[in-house]
Amino acid sequence: MREALPHPRPHDTPGAAPVPGAAASPFAQTALQRLVHLLQGGEGPALADAGIARLPPARLEALSRHALEESDTCLERAELMLRLVEAGLEHDVAVVADDMLCIARHIARLLRDHRRWRELAGNAAYYLDHPEAATRMAAARGGTGEAAVP
Repeated sequence: MREALPHPRPHDTPGAAPVPGAAASPFAQTALQRLVHLLQGGEGPALADAGIARLPPARLEALSRHALEESDTCLERAELMLRLVEAGLEHDVAVVADDMLCIARHIARLLRDHRRWRELAGNAAYYLDHPEAATRMAAARGGTGEAAVP
């Protein structure tokens, strides 16, 4: 059996600055979740991604489309990794437990991000289809609708 290669942990990644309060916040687990958290004002998760409610229709449509693309990409990557693991196991390739754990965690993260991108796309599409809900949500968050975003 071969030795495990050292895998950088998220907090050991060169050039990656830790996010203040990220470890303490259950809402900031992945880069995508931290990004959404920051876009929403950093106050924890908002229902239906309230921070995007003030975007104009063209941006909501683009956000929905691109978020769906990212969701699909995450799912494709997770499926590819699973196929690679399956092929390796079928051919009796020696796998170090640390490597398998790293792969499993990466697949789990890809699947979480897949679900989050899909949720973001759905919420953007909802606000696009229901501008009255977007206006109410933007007003409740202190925005003024489309004029709030240049």
